[in-house]
Amino acid sequence: MQNVKLAFMSVIMVLLLSACSVYAMETYIVPENNPTFQFNIWSPADGSFEVEGESIQSVRDLTYNEKYALFSAGKTWTNVLHLNPTTPVKFTVVSSNELNAAAFSEYVDINGENYRKTVVNAILNNLDYIPNLSSEYPTAGFIEVGVGLVDNHVGWEYFVEPYPVFQSLLPDLYSTMEHEFYHALGLCSGATKVNETSPYYFTVDSSQNLTIWDKYLRVYDGTTETIPVPGMEIKNSETSTGEFDVYNYAPYFVGPETMKTLAGVKDSEVTGMTEDEIIEYCQNKISSAGGLQNYAEDYLDKDRVNGLPINGLEGDDPELSHIELRNSYMSHQGYQNWGVLMEAELTALKDIGY
Repeated sequence: MQNVKLAFMSVIMVLLLSACSVYAMETYIVPENNPTFQFNIWSPADGSFEVEGESIQSVRDLTYNEKYALFSAGKTWTNVLHLNPTTPVKFTVVSSNELNAAAFSEYVDINGENYRKTVVNAILNNLDYIPNLSSEYPTAGFIEVGVGLVDNHVGWEYFVEPYPVFQSLLPDLYSTMEHEFYHALGLCSGATKVNETSPYYFTVDSSQNLTIWDKYLRVYDGTTETIPVPGMEIKNSETSTGEFDVYNYAPYFVGPETMKTLAGVKDSEVTGMTEDEIIEYCQNKISSAGGLQNYAEDYLDKDRVNGLPINGLEGDDPELSHIELRNSYMSHQGYQNWGVLMEAELTALKDIGY
């Protein structure tokens, strides 16, 4: 039975992948019948590259299971997005010894638009973007696959927090990769520092465009709702002084498509309204229903919000890049979550350009 299963998985891999030899490293196109993603998988023998002075190099060869999970996640996103990019989006894939995984894509300006989007977003949507000529990344996207996500690894502990949706020793690599993909698609704040000792800002200066994700972030102090603008400082600790205060108040996202989903509002109810009017209309409905709890650990004791709850802090880092509904797929909550994206998480894709 085991041999039959392995043979079946091998057939699926052949159907899912198309191997190329354009690069010295392993290169795969996913899916074969609609080339959307190209994964350039680096092995230790393929050398290294530097990003912000840090040398990045694969520490081991990815296993069959790790590759299969990665490619399956790519195929899932192809089916979700239903896009036909002119050229496949290239990802550099490296292995690490971290008990984690990550995916990333730099933000770039889009010709004719007022908000930045990730390079992955721009290529998938065939947008005319302005390349970052100083970029140190080899490709549009970057994926890091840590250890212990498939095979038993001593570094991971059982999930014992209250109310896990399902119980397991290890995170599932396929689900982890699908989650990380979303960050490269654009669920990622542009919050940044000018240098190591500076405060955090939404942009390095007031002349730079906000990201499309940050455009819709909000905090509410009980009196005033704060809306990000280029160059705005973020308050992320007791001693910092930013206007966008994620230390004392729970942040949330108010993209109009997401807000309609959260408020249960049909398109016919908001016909003829401006974007700001739609957001306000939906916020009033959410408020009258009691608001939404932000389930990120730092905000469990904060007031409910009238938008999609967002993780604001990880340590002192204004993370602002995870969705904190209860058990939500794109959260950073300390226990395992739903194995599929929630409706609001899917709708947010529309607000960032899909």
